[in-house]
Amino acid sequence: MFFFFWIFSLMLKTIICNAISKGCYEYQDGYLGMFSSKNYPNKYENNAFCEWKLTSPNSTVIQLRFTDFELEKSSGCRYDFLEIYNENPINFSLIGRFCGNEIPDVIISSSNSIYLRFQTDKHDVKRGFEATWIAVSKNHFEESYISKRHVNTEKDKCGGIRNSNEGSITSPNFPNNYPASSHCVWILESNQSSKIVLNFKSFDLEKHIECRYDYVVVKDGRTRNAKVIGQYCGSRIPQEISTNGSALYIEFVSDTSTQNKGFEAAWKMIPPPPISTLQRCGAILNGETGVLISPEYPNGFQNKDLCTWIINVPESGQVELIFEDFHVDVEHTGCSKAYVQLHDGHLGQKLGLFCGTYLPKSVLSKTNSMTVVFLSDGVKASRGFRARWVTTYPRRIFINPSDQDTACSELVKPTGYINVIKPKNCTWNITVPVKKLVEIFIINIDMADDPDCHRERIEVRDYVNAPLLFRTCGQLKSKPILTSSNTAFIQHMVLNTSRLSFLKLFWQAVDITNSIHLQRYDNCASMPLESVKLPIFDGMSSPSKFPWVAAVIGMYGRIHCAGAILSPEWVLTAAHCFQRLPLRLVWRIRAGDYDLMKDDGFEQDRAIKNIFIHPNYGFITHDNDIALLQLEERLYFNDRVSNVCLPSENTELPIGKKCSVAGWGARKFLRQPEGLLAHVEPKIVSQNECNSLKAYNKRVTDRMFCAGDDGVDSCQGDGGSPIICIDQNHSFAFGLASWGNGCAFPGKYGVYTDVRKFRQWIDDTIELN
Repeated sequence: MFFFFWIFSLMLKTIICNAISKGCYEYQDGYLGMFSSKNYPNKYENNAFCEWKLTSPNSTVIQLRFTDFELEKSSGCRYDFLEIYNENPINFSLIGRFCGNEIPDVIISSSNSIYLRFQTDKHDVKRGFEATWIAVSKNHFEESYISKRHVNTEKDKCGGIRNSNEGSITSPNFPNNYPASSHCVWILESNQSSKIVLNFKSFDLEKHIECRYDYVVVKDGRTRNAKVIGQYCGSRIPQEISTNGSALYIEFVSDTSTQNKGFEAAWKMIPPPPISTLQRCGAILNGETGVLISPEYPNGFQNKDLCTWIINVPESGQVELIFEDFHVDVEHTGCSKAYVQLHDGHLGQKLGLFCGTYLPKSVLSKTNSMTVVFLSDGVKASRGFRARWVTTYPRRIFINPSDQDTACSELVKPTGYINVIKPKNCTWNITVPVKKLVEIFIINIDMADDPDCHRERIEVRDYVNAPLLFRTCGQLKSKPILTSSNTAFIQHMVLNTSRLSFLKLFWQAVDITNSIHLQRYDNCASMPLESVKLPIFDGMSSPSKFPWVAAVIGMYGRIHCAGAILSPEWVLTAAHCFQRLPLRLVWRIRAGDYDLMKDDGFEQDRAIKNIFIHPNYGFITHDNDIALLQLEERLYFNDRVSNVCLPSENTELPIGKKCSVAGWGARKFLRQPEGLLAHVEPKIVSQNECNSLKAYNKRVTDRMFCAGDDGVDSCQGDGGSPIICIDQNHSFAFGLASWGNGCAFPGKYGVYTDVRKFRQWIDDTIELN
């Protein structure tokens, strides 16, 4: 039976589609086909790089279905992964990156071509994958899918395809409340290579930290498998959205509970800048950025052409040329009929010669100009190329002539340096003596810089596949990075950059301190806080500014309180957070998170092993409002996660001093908590001054103190947030947000549990457990 299936599969490839294989690249075109990773169903190889291109007839799209899938699993699919792209005439748009053992959903392309890239690292290997594909009528598929995804009553009708130059969409019934169980899909598309800009004018949906209930999701493409730009809920109006391609997918979903006003959004098409006839076959191009294309692109070149472009950028810069589409001389070997050649300066040093269908990596000039030469001998069936250039400004970093690239290797010694001078993928495994930790210092760094460190980055972990301790790119240095064991795994990843890199790291073995037991605070936070003046919680924090603040997450992923990290295993918070549900299984701790609505790889979620509520906690009086949470697993300390210091019992309360409180609580009284970490700087007020106000009626006990200022206060959802004061360059948690009279009301303060009065209870509880 298996032999018959194998013969049938081979006939299927031969009869229904044309398949051309070369090395680890395969091109298939026709009406249907199948393919698999190399060696499937046996394990694929390490350090593999394979590509497939699937093309169906015009006026069709490709339906791709995986029958088996098993790759090495990792957060963000960093190690082994399969990337799938829509291949449009103008550019590539990522559909998704996949790994692990979950079979991806059926994928529908937005055009008649799909490009797949499979890449593995040098470590674990798995079974791989197998997939089939078939050509599907474009119009029939999209219209039938959309008809199932919008409300069909005349009253509540929503969804559909829009292809006008501008227009607007609204949720059903807008500006009245949308109905329950709505499901609408709009597809905005341009008939040309225009980009689309979407602006929300009004936005009011049921709020949830993870937008699980009512939400709008926007994707960069025409299908539900397109890359997600963002998922939105609540009342904050999303920022302007623009596409990389010529289509935008918008989906609105509501559940059966709360219904709000909904949204209104307007879009418009932005046509690409015109390219002059002269630029299509040579020109002198001046400016910091721009686009150039081959003659007659994307329809293909059939004439014999020799085109030369000279790109000039400001004198202190360098030209970086980035190819967005490339299809030149696919039928001949050795670039004999057509090619693109790059030179530094005006026909100076040769930087590269390219042909075929592989998308070349970006190329960087050594001077402030680059020459691009395109030669064609009238090759047919090649659509040409599209590229853009940007200006890169080199940074002056002194490189010692004695510094040499450190080989990728195992480094077993108590101290040393790692030097990176050229961009390369590399890993280092550091081992220091047992009962020591590894402390890593970034002495100098100059790498490719982008918001997500996608093109080049350095990552630090305790070991391979351990939680991320630190990630950086560009020129961002950090405070020393400390592992939680005697090993460190450092990885330098380069995806697409041709610029010179420079990195110098130093590591040393250090003793394990007793700080986790809290008898001493030798290694607690020493990060100074900036002075700002903010109303309530309108001040956004930076991701690593308050590394000792952890979120207390309850059922359904809702933010409930906050707490102060004391050690890798202990978090200090308020007892009132658990007065209704003192069950540990209901709660979890999240550390290292800045925006609870987005994940960036630094988050650490931990289950709670034990909840210790102070035995004298008063439910009505809020006296002794303090609790300790023991975690099931240790936290990993890094730039985003660290422990705070605790003041001793005899430390004087800094009356009149402005201290900092950070949390994810509400910005205004009776509002819902927010997803972004924010902070304020209330002023410490004495117990006597606070009790003199009628609103408090002498309810502020000796185990409490007040803090606040005009328009400055903590609010709902901030319970347990530590109030931090700086002393001798260390951050001390003097109090925990406990109770108050509204939020930032005039003449009123927030009331905090005085941590100094509970030092003995804290130390004893941790010591006994």
